[in-house]
Amino acid sequence: MKCTLYIILIFVFNSLFSQDLIYNGGFEDINTCIELNSWCGAEAWLRNPLRKSGRNIAKAKGYEKVRQGSGSENIVVENTNRPIKNRVFIYSMLKCELLKGEKYNISLWLNPLKNRVLELDVLLTDHELVPGVKNPLTYWPSFSLGVNNISSKERQWTNYIFEYTAKGGERFITIGNFDKKVYCPDKKLIADNKAGDIMYFIDDVSVSPADEFGIQDCDSTGIRKLLYSFNYRHSYRIGLNYKMGLEHLESKSKITQQNTSIKTIEIPDIAFDFDSYKISKDYLSRIDSIFQYIKSINPQRIEIIGHTDDIGNDAYNQKLSLQRAAEVKSILVSQNQDIDLLTSIKGNGEDTPKVENNSKENRKINRRVEIRVTTKTDD
Repeated sequence: MKCTLYIILIFVFNSLFSQDLIYNGGFEDINTCIELNSWCGAEAWLRNPLRKSGRNIAKAKGYEKVRQGSGSENIVVENTNRPIKNRVFIYSMLKCELLKGEKYNISLWLNPLKNRVLELDVLLTDHELVPGVKNPLTYWPSFSLGVNNISSKERQWTNYIFEYTAKGGERFITIGNFDKKVYCPDKKLIADNKAGDIMYFIDDVSVSPADEFGIQDCDSTGIRKLLYSFNYRHSYRIGLNYKMGLEHLESKSKITQQNTSIKTIEIPDIAFDFDSYKISKDYLSRIDSIFQYIKSINPQRIEIIGHTDDIGNDAYNQKLSLQRAAEVKSILVSQNQDIDLLTSIKGNGEDTPKVENNSKENRKINRRVEIRVTTKTDD
C-alpha cells in the first residue's frame, strides 16, 4: 500500500512539474484553412507575415524535417533575394498568462539545415502580433538563442532551453529572427529553396514553470477551443481576437457556414494597364459581365481585394493594390449605386500570393484583384 501511494505521488508530482503551457508544440495536429479548404499549417500556430513558405524545402537528401512524430514547422530566418523583408515568424497563444516574477523554461528543438549559424529569437508579449497590423521587426526579443542555451543534441537536431523571468501578463509567444540587420552579411548563405529562403525546422516547443511553485491552475479549455477553431491562415489583418466571447465566435462561424456561401471572382493582371490602377479599355466589357453575374446571385456582401507581386517597395505595392480594388468598386458602383453599401475594399500588396514569386509567370498570376461575393444559401 505504501509503495503504491509512493508511486502515485511521484507520478502526480512529475505531471505537475512538467506542465506545458503550449498547445500543439509538436505540430502534430494539422489545420485546414478556410480560404483554401486544404492543409496550410499546424493547428494553434499562425504566421506573420502571411506568406506561404515551406515549399520546395531542402531538396538535398539527408535533411530531417521532423524530429519525432509526423509534424514540424519551419521558420524563414532570412532570404538571400530579399534580406530582412522576407522573414517569416510563427506565433501561438499560451494556455495561461505568465505570472510576474515567476521563472519559466522555454524549450525547442531546431534543425538549421544547410546553414549551421544560429540566428533565432523568442518574444513573449501580452498582445497578439496580428499579421499586417504588428510588424515583429519593430520589437526587441525577450531573448536570443545561443550556444549557452544548448541542452542536448540528437542527430541533426539541437535542443535549446532558456530560463525566462516573466514580467507578468505574457500570453503570446512569437519565434523568428528579430535582428534589425541582415543575417550573417559576412558569410555566404545557402538558400533552402528557389525563392531564396533560409529556413530552420522547429519541433517540440514547450513553455513550462521552472519549479512546482510556478504551477498554474488556469482553465485553458476555452483557449484550446479558440486556437483550434481559428482556421484563417491567409487573411490580412485577421487575428485571434481572443477577447471575443467564444460563444459569439462560434455562433458567428456557424451561421456563416450554414446560411451563406462565398464565391470568388478573379480579375487578372491583364485587366490593368502596366503599373497603373486603371482598367484597360479592352477589359471594360468583361467587367460589365462580372457585374451582371454578381447581380444575378443576389449578393449580401462584397469584398474586393487587390494583390501585387513582390517586385517593388512594400508601401507602393500596398497602395497600388488598394487603388486597383477601389477602381473595380468604382466601376461596379457606377452600374448600380445599391452595391456601394455592400462593398468593402482592401489592398493586400504582396502579402498573400497565390503562388511563389519565383518566376515571371508566377508573378503575373499574383498580380490580381479578387471579388469575394457572399450570398445566402437555402436553409
